[in-house]
Amino acid sequence: MNTVLAYNTTWLQALAISREAKRWLESKLISPEQYQALKAAHTTPLYTPNIFVRIGLAIFTAICVGGFVGLFSLMFSAGGTNGISIWFMMMGIGCIVAMEFLIRERKLYCAGIDDALLYSSIGLLLGGIVFSLYSSNSNLSPLVPAIVAAPILAAATIRYADRLTALAAYACVLWIIGHPMLRGGPMAQALLPFTLMLISILTYLATTRFAEREEFSHWNKPLTMIEIASLVTFYLAGNYLIVRESTVNLLSMAIPEGGNIPFAFLFYALTVCIPVAYIIVGLKKRGSILIRVGLLAAAFSAFTFRYYFSLGYPEVVLTLAGIILIAIAVFAIRYLKTARNGFTHERLLAKKFESLDAEMLVVSQTLGATPQQPAQDFKGGGGEFGGGGTTEKW
Repeated sequence: MNTVLAYNTTWLQALAISREAKRWLESKLISPEQYQALKAAHTTPLYTPNIFVRIGLAIFTAICVGGFVGLFSLMFSAGGTNGISIWFMMMGIGCIVAMEFLIRERKLYCAGIDDALLYSSIGLLLGGIVFSLYSSNSNLSPLVPAIVAAPILAAATIRYADRLTALAAYACVLWIIGHPMLRGGPMAQALLPFTLMLISILTYLATTRFAEREEFSHWNKPLTMIEIASLVTFYLAGNYLIVRESTVNLLSMAIPEGGNIPFAFLFYALTVCIPVAYIIVGLKKRGSILIRVGLLAAAFSAFTFRYYFSLGYPEVVLTLAGIILIAIAVFAIRYLKTARNGFTHERLLAKKFESLDAEMLVVSQTLGATPQQPAQDFKGGGGEFGGGGTTEKW
């Protein structure tokens, strides 16, 4: 069992094998009997309900926590802001303890209850700490919440392999690096988009490398979330519309009639080239994330140019664009019904197990027992038709 992760990794592996076997069954690679045998061989006590039950349990747990916190906050309000801050932090710790107990004793895994307790504990801890800091000094930097939140969110991601905490931690890092440059001089402000692009590409390279390693297989979901976020922030940091509107609204920089932002031509080029690069690299590596983000980025790039360069009759342009996109989608679906160059519209199996042992285990369970080797002293021949035993004589 991994002591860093809150969940039993053996049970997680069994759950992953069971889910993968179900995908094999849906793809008709194994029979229902083989699936049932594999499922029985890899049972797990983890409680993971369907998405609707999970949402319901999360809402119910959040209401219970909110009601309990609100009820007893009246008692601690007599102590002023410090009393409320202490109560919030105590409740945050209490939610963590309750979550750890339920995970260990009730075997909860993405059950809604543990999700609500995780987010409640983080919110209460951060609320109590930040509220206490600002109550003692109201002139603190806007970076304080992000600085306090980043290590807590990172620890929660490592401990519970949660996607939302990973995304929030990444956002905190961007804010910690970007805010001082945003409030700096003209040179720092001009370099801010390129700094964010550099951070994004480094984050993408790091997460993809970690995702390929077997020891990080249980953190694939948060790593994938950060990978998508890094691709999105890399594109947005180079998008002309985002950079221009941020310059006008955040920096209060007045752009004269017919004027433009610094490096305008470069941002125009990035707005066009980044989506194309995503799609080309995604097609080359058969990476669905790159292709999907690239297509969304291409659509936003078209909107960017449409925002600043009008061709007249916008309703006609939008209608024609929609018709063209629908036609392309229908053509692609029909064209890819048969696999072509490694691409198909049909749903195939998900990514293979990173662990060779798990893969061999699936194969051994689905294909049955290993056949027995023939005895060493067996000697063939003696039958007619070349000793093949094709008649009644052996």
